[in-house]
Amino acid sequence: MSVDKYINTQEKGLDKQNNAGIKVKKSVVSFELLAADGVDSVYRLFKNINANNRLLSITILCDALTTLTDADLGYYNIESGAVVDVDELMDGQDLSSASRVIDGMSAVAIENIGKRHYELLGLTQDTTKDSYDICLTINTAATVDGTITVIMEQASI
Repeated sequence: MSVDKYINTQEKGLDKQNNAGIKVKKSVVSFELLAADGVDSVYRLFKNINANNRLLSITILCDALTTLTDADLGYYNIESGAVVDVDELMDGQDLSSASRVIDGMSAVAIENIGKRHYELLGLTQDTTKDSYDICLTINTAATVDGTITVIMEQASI
């Protein structure tokens, strides 16, 4: 039997904004990854991301970065620069083949898409920092230079 019904969006706090239009911000960063950069390199892609914003999507596009078979995407502390959660968003992603469709949120469960950054980190409004950096960490070295572009979409409510 088929159904025709509205889907409840209140769980993610998008109910009023969903009908009236939410403010969606798309950020894009592109850079050259150098083979000489080496293992454990950290690329600070998005700086001072408001912890209250809701993360909707991250897409990674890249050249074929031969032998770069393990890359993480996660959160870093903006004050100390220390890692908060290195692979909260993406864990162990292979970037050795050219692609335009890598899911930068592959480590995030589907039901958590649209949650606030601090919620993805398992924090509360009382325990979160105001903002975080989102960083790409390289765990295996590339043997060639190549371009990486990252597109992030988030909603401020």
